[in-house]
Amino acid sequence: MENEELFVDGKPNLMPCPFCEKPVEIHGGPEEWIPTFFDPDSGGDPHYVDCNCGLHFSIGCCEIEEFIKAWNRRHELARLSKLLEQAAEEIENMHGSETDLSEKIRQLI
Repeated sequence: MENEELFVDGKPNLMPCPFCEKPVEIHGGPEEWIPTFFDPDSGGDPHYVDCNCGLHFSIGCCEIEEFIKAWNRRHELARLSKLLEQAAEEIENMHGSETDLSEKIRQLI
C-alpha cells in the first residue's frame, strides 16, 4: 500500500481488520479530544483502532498519516503470517506429520 493514497474522499484509506476482514475506523486524535482537569491542553489522544473482533491497535502517535501507514503495514504482516501458517499446514499434510521445514516456518511467524 506504499504508493496508494492515505486519504480517499477526505477519509483515511484503511485496510480491513487482518483477523475478521471487516472495515475499521480510526478513533482518538485531536478531533475527539476534550480538555479535562488532568489534561487541559495536550490537544489530543493517540489514534487507535478498536475492532469488534477484539483487536486493539495503537502506536501511541497523534499523526494521522503515520498511524495510517502503520495500520496498513500491520495488516500486511498479519496476512503474511496467515499465508505462512497455511504453507506449514500444507507441508505437514503432504508428509503426514510435522517436518523440519514446517517447524522453521512456524518459527518465522
